[in-house]
Amino acid sequence: ANCREAVIIKGLILNRTGQSTQAEKVRRQAVQLRSDSVSKEQFCVGLANDALGECLTTQGRYAEAEPLLLQSYQSLRSSQGFKNPRTQLARQRLVALYQDWGRTATANEYRG
Repeated sequence: ANCREAVIIKGLILNRTGQSTQAEKVRRQAVQLRSDSVSKEQFCVGLANDALGECLTTQGRYAEAEPLLLQSYQSLRSSQGFKNPRTQLARQRLVALYQDWGRTATANEYRG
């Protein structure tokens, strides 16, 4: 589990330091690691998809980011509850996606 968490954190750092293309590669690796695990925990896959979706949003690849962010939000809301900080972060990423994409009405649906 520590190795997978390290991959997620590396992707976050790369994305937030202007290296979103490299971050995408790292985050895709994290998604694959999470998806290939024997348990395929919904929670872990949701976190990996959320991080990758943020990266794709940063790159302006909204249509690719949307299903990942939606899946992540729904998964985290189901498994962790609406008030969980991770669920709220996933919701904020959806708002940012739709806001950046120019879909303000949809963004407003996810605002708190």
